[in-house]
Amino acid sequence: MHSSWPSGYDEFGRVVSRTDEIGRTTRFDLNDHGDPIRITAPDDSAIALGYNELRQLVSVTQAGVLAFAFAYDSRGNLLSSTDAAGARTVRSYDEHGHLKGVTDPLGHTQHIVTNAAGLITAVTDGLGHTARATYDAFGRVAALTDPMGSTTSCTRRVEGEITELAHPDGTSEIWKYDPEGNLIEHRDQADAVIRYEIGPFGRPVARTLPDGEQQLLRYDTELQLLSVTTGGAAWHYRYDDAGHLVGESDFNGRSLTYHHDGADQLLRATDSVGRTTAFVHDLLGQLVERHNPDGSTTTMTYDERGLLTRIASHGRVLDHTLEYTYDLVGRQTGETVDGRSTTCTYDLLGRRTSRTTPSGITSTWTYDANSRPALLAGRFGSLTFAYDANGQETNRFLGQGAALTQAWDSCHRLSAQSVWAYDSTAEADSAYTNLEERTYGYRADGMPAGVTDRRRGHRDFELTPAGRVTGVTAATWSERYAYDPLGNITQAHDTRRSDSATAGDRAYTGSLLRTAGRTAYEYDDRGRLVRRLARTLSGQRREWRYTWDTEDQLIRVDTPDRGSWAYGYDPLGRRTEKWRLDTEDGEEAERVVFAWDGTQLIEQHRILPDGSRHSITWDWEPDAWRPLSQTERRWDSSRSEIDRRFYAIVTDLVDAPSELITPDGRVAWAGDTDLWGRRHRGVADGELSCPLGRPGQYHDAESGLEYNYFRYYDPAIGRYLSSDPLGLDAGPNPHAYVPNPLYWSDPLGLAGGRQPVGWGGSHYSLRPSNWTDGSDNNSYERNHIPARDAYLGIGTAKLGYGPGPAIRMDYDDHRNFISTGSGRASQAWRAKQADLIRQGKFDVAMKMDIGKIRKQYGTKYDAAIKEMVDSLPHNKAFQKYLSDNGWKLRTCLLQ
Repeated sequence: MHSSWPSGYDEFGRVVSRTDEIGRTTRFDLNDHGDPIRITAPDDSAIALGYNELRQLVSVTQAGVLAFAFAYDSRGNLLSSTDAAGARTVRSYDEHGHLKGVTDPLGHTQHIVTNAAGLITAVTDGLGHTARATYDAFGRVAALTDPMGSTTSCTRRVEGEITELAHPDGTSEIWKYDPEGNLIEHRDQADAVIRYEIGPFGRPVARTLPDGEQQLLRYDTELQLLSVTTGGAAWHYRYDDAGHLVGESDFNGRSLTYHHDGADQLLRATDSVGRTTAFVHDLLGQLVERHNPDGSTTTMTYDERGLLTRIASHGRVLDHTLEYTYDLVGRQTGETVDGRSTTCTYDLLGRRTSRTTPSGITSTWTYDANSRPALLAGRFGSLTFAYDANGQETNRFLGQGAALTQAWDSCHRLSAQSVWAYDSTAEADSAYTNLEERTYGYRADGMPAGVTDRRRGHRDFELTPAGRVTGVTAATWSERYAYDPLGNITQAHDTRRSDSATAGDRAYTGSLLRTAGRTAYEYDDRGRLVRRLARTLSGQRREWRYTWDTEDQLIRVDTPDRGSWAYGYDPLGRRTEKWRLDTEDGEEAERVVFAWDGTQLIEQHRILPDGSRHSITWDWEPDAWRPLSQTERRWDSSRSEIDRRFYAIVTDLVDAPSELITPDGRVAWAGDTDLWGRRHRGVADGELSCPLGRPGQYHDAESGLEYNYFRYYDPAIGRYLSSDPLGLDAGPNPHAYVPNPLYWSDPLGLAGGRQPVGWGGSHYSLRPSNWTDGSDNNSYERNHIPARDAYLGIGTAKLGYGPGPAIRMDYDDHRNFISTGSGRASQAWRAKQADLIRQGKFDVAMKMDIGKIRKQYGTKYDAAIKEMVDSLPHNKAFQKYLSDNGWKLRTCLLQ
């Protein structure tokens, strides 16, 4: 890691202190066996550890509170674990010491069956659904069968790498490797091939996509990435002698310079014209101050557990203060933004059971034995959910007179949706009336190939081998698109908008769109759109202007026909208000205030010029980007409530709202968009609409843009207005949206991804494909990346066990991996990861594990690692953990 760690030793040669490069010392008190019984951080905060006579960990105490307790049987098997809230998980074993059951704190038991070799052959969940596994001669999983009978099987090389994966629908994926075990080719179910060229030391130097697009990578003698070239455009990186990234320049020539301290903490970031953002860290490496080029600052305060309790901005046009409260386990129970509070409660499993918004609307959740949502109950409406044996939602009752039914294929893809009105008093045969029906078709690789919609008609999608959409064909209209090697849209035609000012050919400089049809675009030196000029068919000119702050946040839009609007943000970058400016005196004429739950918008409150008010509240599926309901209330100028309405939200393949359904079974609103999300006129009751767009997006009617948390997206051109804050780490084009918007989404405006399918993702999402759940002698285990112990108790809010990034590994591989062990080398490894995480380098800590896995097991787990990385944008709890700390994840480090 290009650094040394001076250590102190006791008389037995054991490490009792470690001092980093800037003088911060962590101390270790050891017992007679050399086990750490107290770890004291540089700020004198401490964690106390207790052990039994077998040197097994029995307690963890932090800030004077018993955080975890563990109990074991006489053979050393873990019997139970209890957290600070008293939630107790119990394990049972057979006479051979094999795990046979796990009972959660609410009494739900998972039953496990093993064979004579101790390999798990069946897992039955709390509802009686059983998944099964078979093994090859080496004891490696050869096939998995889900509870509904669909089987996925694999063929491996002797070394263990998967060479063929056979899916339940009869399709297969093929992998090829060179003699050293490096992946050189992947052929998917649709025969699309990605090829890799491997250079010295197993580094990939070229990647060729199915469309023929090629990405070239160049390294220095230290194997540090120097440049990435795509379509003739190059992105460059620079490093100092210690291996720290000190600069980069993008496809458009924009450069950034970074300055770090001896511990590799970022101190300053300076752009190409000298604007500098400075950062201050405390003794634990937590960010405590951010100083912006415009003189404004952001300060953070933490409690003794390292949890963020206050964050405030100073010196801005609108300053904001955020305050947080937590329960004993470290779960956030309240967030107050400038006096407006959102509160929530949890059960013993850590599942959210209630949420109350700033306007006072409370939603409550109940769950089934497999922790799937069963009931969402609110003051004005409720939803109930039902699932098949695979956990796929099949029925949702939307109120007393409406229901949603869904069907899935053998590969777990949504195949049909139907919305029904029903009369509970009628005979069964006549109780249901179909309101809406959709069926989906897929290409062999899972890409959507077509949809038949009762209301919107049939649409076919034409795809390139790599999955880009080149055409959408319906009965009376069509869309056509072409792309360059960077993924820029070079041609766009929509027969429904043939006179659109953006229709036709497009021209670019690097990743910057210069012209689209009759529209021209101008940018500042940071690659942010500042002016859009459109020429009408009659020869007139229409102009939009965009104003940005030093944090790349859009703060004003001036439009030719919808006035001028200003925008404000909290210290986490979330938009908290927007207001319309009077054209004559510039004073506020209308205001909309927003409330958030982590990274998800939950409420808006509109204040109209006459003093009347209109609020909208949204409920989301737990730990997902799927909106479920929209509640609207209206007040007159005297603040007397005059109307309230509840709507269930039905979503499409990427979880964008498609319909609003009333509890009595009416379609109150049905939206319609083109491929890239530009809205067409739909069906609505009066002025009713749903401003939510694709995951993480909110439609601004005044500008036509979609607010997407960290950036603004323009669906008229399928691009963002500013460059991706993550740079090339997020993808090959810093201004582009996702490659296929029918299949991918980008909830935070950072890095797009598709929904994971179960080989890599979060620790929780891999259930039940982790066949062990704590067993000492079985086949598959889930491996946190980085090790869970490395980030235990670190950060502004604890990252729960379930949302932690993870992959599946063979049992022996996992147990032989350094981050899993209990020896000194493993403890030192996890301690190094913990130090990195305290500095905000969660990605570097992940890279330690990923690099070690590849060094130890070659490319065996590359597919799982890729899937885990792809899942990160959709992992709401993990993204909240990062955003609460002010951290950003450089996904290029994880590839």
